[in-house]
Amino acid sequence: MEGIDPYQADDDFVFASHESGRTMNPDRWWNEHWKAALKKAGVEDYVRPFHDARHSALTHMAAGGSSPVAIMATAGHSSMATTKRYLHLAGVTFKDEADALEERLLGRPGRT
Repeated sequence: MEGIDPYQADDDFVFASHESGRTMNPDRWWNEHWKAALKKAGVEDYVRPFHDARHSALTHMAAGGSSPVAIMATAGHSSMATTKRYLHLAGVTFKDEADALEERLLGRPGRT
């Protein structure tokens, strides 16, 4: 990232263009980088990187105990009904899996 010092302020983008520091062009990223990486890895099935990463992040927030309002605000949902999908997945359906992941990643037992 020549000429750009990343992450200087809280409002800087995490996934930014290395040329400008502004938001990445998703079409350019998809066509120039993502497709090449998938091909190199031998992945031929369709993959939804942005949606799946977003879904995982929100589910992990819920599993980690974030408040429903914080998850709703982070997601930009206009309805709590949409947010409740993530709460249900993290807190009920996958509670044991979330606890096991926390123990594996952080070395401590998950919430009980």
